[in-house]
Formats: sequence, structure tokens, C-alpha cells
Amino acid sequence: MSDREKLIERVEFFYSDIIEPYKEIQMQVIRESKLRTMFKKVNYDERIDGFKKCKKMALQMDTKDIRVDKDDEDSVKLKANLERCLVLFNSMCDGHISMQDFLKKKATPKSGVKVSDYKRIMELVRSRNVALQMELHNLDVIYADYVEDDYDDCDEEEFWDDEE
Repeated sequence: MSDREKLIERVEFFYSDIIEPYKEIQMQVIRESKLRTMFKKVNYDERIDGFKKCKKMALQMDTKDIRVDKDDEDSVKLKANLERCLVLFNSMCDGHISMQDFLKKKATPKSGVKVSDYKRIMELVRSRNVALQMELHNLDVIYADYVEDDYDDCDEEEFWDDEE
């Protein structure tokens, strides 16, 4: 497998095996946070484990074995952006874990947690989310151009023969 193919494979893995499960956990948290479900008991440990699992997957994703030629600007940009996304994603997971841990403590009687701590954690999660969303958008654009170049480089007959 060429390094170009490895890079494409890692980006696709990042989206399908890391970002998608993360989105599912996020949607679960949102569903459980609606007004109708607000007074139901929440399993914060399950949420924390879900975010930890996503983070672990991202930490295990290695890009060091992908060698890109410094003259291949597109590959350099894509690899660097993927690495930034991984760092931001892990930071985002840390923020969510802190938030769920805080909410778990808050749910226990006489926890002594402060609203100011909640606000600080919420702002942290929000700012990390914004940064990650911007980098994911950049990754989308760079990746789309990168993959499009693969299709531009092959002739049409070869492309259709591969589909069979």
C-alpha cells in the first residue's frame, strides 16, 4: 500500500471509526438532556466510558508511518491537518469527560460543586468544539481535493475497469 493510500485510509478511518461513534455519544447526551428526560437517572459513567473509548481510538491512530515527500504539498497539508484534528479531537474528548464527571458529582447529594466550575468547563468544551469544527471543515476541503486528484490522475477506462 502506498503512503498516499495509507493517508487516505487513515482519514477515512478517522471519520468512520472515530468521528461517527463520537457523534452517536453526543446525540445520546443531547437526547438525555432534553426537558422530558431531565429528571431521569443518567448513567454518567457510560457517557464517560464512551468519550474515553473515542479518545483511545484517536490516540491509537498513528500517522508517523506515513511518509510524505516534502515536495508533495497536498500530502503534507492533508497529513498535518489530520494530525491537528486528532490533537483537537482528543482535547475535545477530555473536555467532555470533565463535563460528565462534573455532572456526575453534581448529581450526588451535598457535592459542593460550584456553578462557576460548570461555566468554566462549558466554555472549555465550547471553545474546543469550535476549534475542532474549523479543522474538520479544513480537513473535508483538503481531503476532497486530495481524493479528486487521484481520479484526475487515472484515465477514464482504468477507473471504470476498477469498478467492475
